[in-house]
Amino acid sequence: NDGRNDDDDDDDESNYDDDEYEEDAIPMSSEAIMDGFRKPATACAVDRSGIRCAAGSSDGVVRLYDFTGMKRDLQAFRTLTPREGYPVHAIDWSPSGDQFVVA
Repeated sequence: NDGRNDDDDDDDESNYDDDEYEEDAIPMSSEAIMDGFRKPATACAVDRSGIRCAAGSSDGVVRLYDFTGMKRDLQAFRTLTPREGYPVHAIDWSPSGDQFVVA
């Protein structure tokens, strides 16, 4: 015995029940293109409540979006540049959702 479970030999079987997978999947029923960046967006994070999104770009600009207050023009409610001339590589929200960090 090589220590493997014989039940794991079938590569075609999924470990997820189809119904369970659909429940946990990210909804893909609609999309939005949020313009405004002069250079490509390089980082994006949605807070735990799913209400706000922070997106950063290679030109160092971070845009904050509020999904509950967003109008049809999909404009950010706040734009900031944490460090002039440095690209945004990562963004993450605090567990409480009241702060975020940019790297």
